[in-house]
Amino acid sequence: MCLNIEHRWHTRKKITLDVQLVQRDLLILNAKTINISMGGMFVQTESAFIDEKTSIDVLLSQRSNNKMKSYRFKAYVVYKNDNGVGLMFYSHEPVVSIMLSDLLFGIRNSKSKATAIYRDTGAVQSSTKINQ
Repeated sequence: MCLNIEHRWHTRKKITLDVQLVQRDLLILNAKTINISMGGMFVQTESAFIDEKTSIDVLLSQRSNNKMKSYRFKAYVVYKNDNGVGLMFYSHEPVVSIMLSDLLFGIRNSKSKATAIYRDTGAVQSSTKINQ
């Protein structure tokens, strides 16, 4: 008997969000998340367009306090199957960690309200939150 056991640092939560997957600064796919954790996500998409063991950027936008806030962070394609791709985050700046904590646990710490974190950056940079 063979047991297929996954080893994860964080529990995933079923959350459906629209995301965009970017590789080499080119949009490759619009997709939907199936589940998310502090360490990664499973994204439903046609996995034929994405190779395993490659780096991609994930673009995610959320509405908060009547403003759209956009995030871009780096991920690694750990596996793919007929339903989509499993991604592991490998870049966690504080603003991304705060967004994920708020999304997963509804936790807002005092840093999440600091204007320094939600400043305009003028351009999308990896692992950086921008205002729109």
